Amino acid sequence: AVKLSTLLYIKFNLKVEKPKTKMIITSKRDYPLTKNFPYSLEHLQASYCKLARIDTRVLCLKKLRKLDLSHNHIKQLPATIGDLVFLQELNLHDNHLETFSSLDHLRFLSAARNKLPFLPSDFRKLCLESLDLFGNPFEQPNPLVPNIQLKIP
Repeated sequence: AVKLSTLLYIKFNLKVEKPKTKMIITSKRDYPLTKNFPYSLEHLQASYCKLARIDTRVLCLKKLRKLDLSHNHIKQLPATIGDLVFLQELNLHDNHLETFSSLDHLRFLSAARNKLPFLPSDFRKLCLESLDLFGNPFEQPNPLVPNIQLKIP
């Protein structure tokens, strides 16, 4: 028979680790190359990591709400980025983006200081609260007019 006091001691001293919801990586050497990201992540920042593309392991993070991949070398978004249905904030400033895929659920988007010549026509479907496109070499003086009108809630 085990004493009740022993069971209470065990119960209160077991450390139950909560699922990790936030991860911040700010250098290439800290970027995990061999292991997966925790599937419970809701916020991932991987800035200054010299990424040339979005890691497929990031696309498996189905709970992701905020993704910051600023200050990398990303040229395009994978088509499957739209599978991140909970993603609301996307920060891609200071990359090398030449094309852009729309994400229907986004509320905040920064794609400033990239190489975007135009915005895709399905960009009009977005209902953004914040948009930053500063410093892109758009072929039109104002890429949002006349075809795209942002809905401001």
